[in-house]
Amino acid sequence: MSDDGEQMVMLAECEDGLEAESLRGLLEAHGIAHVVHGDTRTSLGAYVVDLAGARPVIFVPKSELETATALLQAKPQLDSTETDSSAVLDGNVCPVHERPAVAICSRCGTFLCAGCGSLGSPPLCEDCLKIDEPRTPRGALVKAGAAVGLIAYALPLLIAAALILALIFLR
Repeated sequence: MSDDGEQMVMLAECEDGLEAESLRGLLEAHGIAHVVHGDTRTSLGAYVVDLAGARPVIFVPKSELETATALLQAKPQLDSTETDSSAVLDGNVCPVHERPAVAICSRCGTFLCAGCGSLGSPPLCEDCLKIDEPRTPRGALVKAGAAVGLIAYALPLLIAAALILALIFLR
């Protein structure tokens, strides 16, 4: 029950604590009273033990259920500067070539000119284009070296743990 005695109703059953915390933040940002029932730290135990009701559940006052539901179903809206690109481009220049901007990088917002070699769909600046370049696969020799290093690191720890357990249980 909320402070004024209004009935609380279930808004959502979350898959895990991360989803519950995200929804909690969204509701708080919009001033909607809510209660989260259940553990929001992790839900791994609920899947392993299969406990009923272990998933976090969010409740809101009955009078705010419609508003909260609409908020959860709403699509994000772009602000006006991103929807009218011609107004943003006027007077701005490409920082690399110092020419009038004809596009905006879809990832970082850098202005691009007609001389940029990275214009495409969606337009990306040269820095963001480098991020999207496929990485070269690691060779078999590198993978084998990593495996040997991991074994060399983990093996002494496993031996020490086995010796400690043997001493404890063989007494």
